[in-house]
Amino acid sequence: MRQKFRCAAALAAVFLALCAPCRAAETIEHPAYLAGFADGTMRPDAPLTREQLAQIVYRLLPEAVRETEPRAAAYVDVPANRWSYRAVCTLTELGVWSDDRQAHFAPTQAVTCAEFAETLRRAGAVLPQLAAAQAPEDADVPLSRGQAAQALNALLGRADETALGGVLTWQDVDESSPYCADICEAANPHSVMPDGTWGAVG
Repeated sequence: MRQKFRCAAALAAVFLALCAPCRAAETIEHPAYLAGFADGTMRPDAPLTREQLAQIVYRLLPEAVRETEPRAAAYVDVPANRWSYRAVCTLTELGVWSDDRQAHFAPTQAVTCAEFAETLRRAGAVLPQLAAAQAPEDADVPLSRGQAAQALNALLGRADETALGGVLTWQDVDESSPYCADICEAANPHSVMPDGTWGAVG
């Protein structure tokens, strides 16, 4: 009896091992790339800043790239104790920005639509999906955080998904917000099933 049990257990283990790639192929992991603020808001209509953009792109980078210690950037306004320091240094080392021509990064400066598109195109060397970014006609207008999520979801193919319950919410984003679905997609790490429904959150 014990031998039969061991045989059945072994067969079950083989079956699960063979099916694991099938199950993995059924879902796609979507990491979160947008974060809210400590006061429980997302501020979708607020201008996206340069350091927020750096952090967004940094979160989309492959894990191996994020785990590599970047060289220190020479920007005088991005000290080592600033929250965006690692993201700014990493993207500078990847060539998305250059600290050779200017001493200041201007981390809190609003990003224009043109700058947003150009940054994504440069990041396309590491994240090919972003290489197709294009600036709209009003390229010199500041881009909002909600618009950034909307544009990135389109580039990343994260559209027309159906979210489950248990997602992160923010006091200034509800179903009446034009960016509600895009922000939910951008700020909640989740897996996606082939039919577009979320398989798991977190």
